[in-house]
Amino acid sequence: MTNMDALTMPALGGVDSTVLIYGDYSNGNDGVVSKTAKSMKELKGRETMLVMLTVSHYLLARAFDKNGMAEGDVPLVNTSNPADIVATFMNAPKATVVTWNPYLQEVRGAKGAKLLFDSSQIPGEIMDLMVVRTDSPEELKRALVGAWYETMEHMLPGHPKRDEAIAVMAKNSGATPKQFEAQLKTTAMFYKAADAAKFVRSPDVKKTMQYVVDFSFSHDLYSGKAKDDVGIEYPDGTVQGNPKNVKLRFNASYMQLAADGKL
Repeated sequence: MTNMDALTMPALGGVDSTVLIYGDYSNGNDGVVSKTAKSMKELKGRETMLVMLTVSHYLLARAFDKNGMAEGDVPLVNTSNPADIVATFMNAPKATVVTWNPYLQEVRGAKGAKLLFDSSQIPGEIMDLMVVRTDSPEELKRALVGAWYETMEHMLPGHPKRDEAIAVMAKNSGATPKQFEAQLKTTAMFYKAADAAKFVRSPDVKKTMQYVVDFSFSHDLYSGKAKDDVGIEYPDGTVQGNPKNVKLRFNASYMQLAADGKL
């Protein structure tokens, strides 16, 4: 799940959760595409379609931040089905949408489409994580991490089982191997456990999670809770929010065990 989902679903729902694996971050897999505007600032007053209260919405909010805009500048049109975004964009002579791959690949290929902003401009902010209940059995945690990095090894360029691994993953994600390979190009993958452990210990993760907290709270995803009600713990032991109510834990120890060959 994404870092935003980890906060707004299990953590805010009262489930003590641990980030077991930092898998990757979106590095162009999410974007804003328009047939009419040539820049973000040209979107003022123009309807923009997206699945609201998702990472697409977060991406758009960050795009506004970086361009000196406010969310109220742009009328937002919500849809619950990302496939509808593609159909609308393809058929409408004037349209702006926010979406993720593989839908992003499709709308970018439409005649007159221009990419205005994508997640490569906020690197590290839209994370893909493996999250488990903190009280999950130790054996399960170690098994999951071991299986994950065994799979990552198969995905490395030049590995004899790479094509087979890509084919299986593409099928399970509803994409073709070609589409899946294209998505990998816009995903910053942490194939090696040591790299993932290092990144999750960086101060950038704390900064990103503050953005996520601010967005989630300002869009009423806290369900009446105070902004600092839930604590987020980081590998150095520091806690953002309430240290007496930690519900989301960024843990580098299992990734480090994998890196050290001690699983």
